[in-house]
This record gives sequence, structure tokens and C-alpha cells, in this order.
Amino acid sequence: MVHRLGVQYDSNYPHAEDYELWNRLASQIQMVNLPINLLYYRQHKGQVSIQHRAIQDVTARRIRQRQFSQMGLELSDEENQIMVDILQFNVNANDYNSYVRALGFVNWVLDQNRKYSVYNQELLNMAFSRCISKIPYSIT
Repeated sequence: MVHRLGVQYDSNYPHAEDYELWNRLASQIQMVNLPINLLYYRQHKGQVSIQHRAIQDVTARRIRQRQFSQMGLELSDEENQIMVDILQFNVNANDYNSYVRALGFVNWVLDQNRKYSVYNQELLNMAFSRCISKIPYSIT
């Protein structure tokens, strides 16, 4: 499938080549999150995500910004941090300011997506809701 689409790793995204590849593929094929673990891996001090965390974070931000630019959005440092907190399920629903900040960001993104129709609005809303409320993904 990947070869047929002509999609290859892009070395311009150091230490996040997989993330960038999957991100590009997502716009060309239908992708889903499986509700089961198919692979377990060992975490250790020598792995790329630990040794090159700073480079990986900058690269991942570039990839996310490319996605947001499709909706006419340019994220500030603060907005990027809110997005990272949402993606990592780090929104504290018991902290009013944290929750309101995340909710405002989500509503902003959903409004822009409604205008540009980049992503399925219902699925995007569901994904954001699950991240903010820390509900694990499952097939329903």
C-alpha cells in the first residue's frame, strides 16, 4: 500500500519520521486506532525518544503545525502546549483554568475545522472529548 501511494520516509523530520509518515498517509487512506495492543516495547535510556527528546518535540510540532495550517491556524507556543497537554491526556478536569483553557482551544479548532472541512467534525470532536476526559479509545 505505501509503495503504491509513493509515500516514503522524509528525512527532513528527524526523530519523528514515523509520525510524519503516518500523518501524511492519514490524508490518503482510512486509518483507525485499534482498541487492543498489538505490540509492547521496552523503554530504556538509550531509545531515540529519550536521547533526542528536544529534537523530536520540535519536529513533532512542525508536523502538527502543518496539520493546523490546513485549517488556517498558526499555533502560538501557549496554544501548542495546550495541544500537547490534550494529546497526552494531561488536562486536569478538576482544575477549572486548565479545563477551560483546553475547552477554549478545542472549540477554536472545531470552529476552524467546520469552516475548512479538513477532518470529520464528529470524529474530531469525539477524539478531543476523549482526550480531555481521559476516556480510553474503544470500538463502539
